[in-house]
Amino acid sequence: AAGFASGTIRVWRFDTKELYATFSGHRKAVGALEFNHDGSQLASGSRDTYIIVWDIVAQTGVFRLKGHKDEVTDLSFIGNP
Repeated sequence: AAGFASGTIRVWRFDTKELYATFSGHRKAVGALEFNHDGSQLASGSRDTYIIVWDIVAQTGVFRLKGHKDEVTDLSFIGNP
């Protein structure tokens, strides 16, 4: 997965190297990405101060978390092995 200055995120399939999904939801550059332990969810953090949790299979946003006062630069799922 890769985050872009436009606020979009692109996810590629590892096995075929083909584009799997494009997510749009951030208003500024995406600077942090983290998959959960089984790869079914992706969390993204941005300069817009939001964290969005994406469902990779359904290709949709699940949660939009606010409350940060500055850009989000690192993420981690609790319990990731």
